Amino acid sequence: RIGRGFSNNRYRGYYKRIADIPGVKLVPVETQSYHLIDRSRAVATITGSAAWEAVLRGKPAMIFGYPWFQDLSGLLKIRGVESCKEAIGRIQAGFAVDEQSVLRYLLCLGRVSIRGFCSPINGKYSGLTKQESMHNITQELIKELKTSTVWT
Repeated sequence: RIGRGFSNNRYRGYYKRIADIPGVKLVPVETQSYHLIDRSRAVATITGSAAWEAVLRGKPAMIFGYPWFQDLSGLLKIRGVESCKEAIGRIQAGFAVDEQSVLRYLLCLGRVSIRGFCSPINGKYSGLTKQESMHNITQELIKELKTSTVWT
């Protein structure tokens, strides 16, 4: 039954159990992520944008999944208990994000990116029309096909 305090994604009492863990504080969903990031030593997420936001703000981030930006400097990849312990130890020892490495990553990302979107939700704030996006993506695909050795 769906009702107050229940979500299709979480069982009844899920958040209460988390809040009962010593040292854990739940914050309102409308809390700005930057507010939390700026006051943290590091961020941990599965594949969320919070890791991207943290590293761009100079904070290390632990990732438990495989986000598109997984090779960004400043991310600590967690693949199990041991790598998690190691990452926490590195953070406690003062692991810092190398700003120059992040800037190089962003520069390279800009060089290989296409200005466009695949879904209307992603394009909402792009400043592009659907037609402009399709044109940009199509032109890049045509360019790649022309230079591909598969077709020559």
